[in-house]
Amino acid sequence: FTYAACVEVGQDAEAPDGLAKFQVPAARYAVFTFDDHISRISGFIDRIFGEWFPATGLTRATGPDFEYYDHRWNPQTGTGEVDYYIPVELLQDA
Repeated sequence: FTYAACVEVGQDAEAPDGLAKFQVPAARYAVFTFDDHISRISGFIDRIFGEWFPATGLTRATGPDFEYYDHRWNPQTGTGEVDYYIPVELLQDA
């Protein structure tokens, strides 16, 4: 998979040499808030896919998952709230 660090820019912004511009497509997203040390985020994501998705009528849709870091996140301690977005859609047989 591809993992990219991103920053929001205006629609007309040009990507500097060596960087790429990417637009996150509009979609219906399930949003989960992670609030633990960042070293534990993979277990958090595993629980979403292993427990939350099977308990709902939703499935992962096409598009990127992304993590959103804002003022709640402390990069010095590796802790704070991080929002995790996953594109979703109704299961075909639901």
